[in-house]
Amino acid sequence: MKAAFAQCRNMAASEAAREIAAIREKADAEVQAAKRRLGGFVAAIAQLEAENETETVRADDLARPLEEAKAAAHAVAIESTAREASLTATAGQLCEQLAALKDELREAHREAKEATTQLARVNGQLEAMSSQVAEQVW
Repeated sequence: MKAAFAQCRNMAASEAAREIAAIREKADAEVQAAKRRLGGFVAAIAQLEAENETETVRADDLARPLEEAKAAAHAVAIESTAREASLTATAGQLCEQLAALKDELREAHREAKEATTQLARVNGQLEAMSSQVAEQVW
């Protein structure tokens, strides 16, 4: 009996060892498959990170000219505002000068009219004197 029991035990141990070996082989295969999948995931993550870095650089490259254009537009706006203020001041000065010139022109016209009137009076006096001289001479 002991022999039968030992034989049963040996067979059970042998069967258990085979099952354990099969389980180990299956577990090793699953671990290897998981490692391959993990390697694929790691490679995919690395690729995504590289693509992200490339897109970040590209976005920076696209943003740089945009920022430069914004800065240039801001500078132009400031220059335009200053130029407009300068032109407004110049226009105001020109309006004041025009008003002064109009006043001077009115005064010049008044003086010219007065001079014309005075010239006509002097011409009249000269004619009268010429007539008197002509009468006295003849």
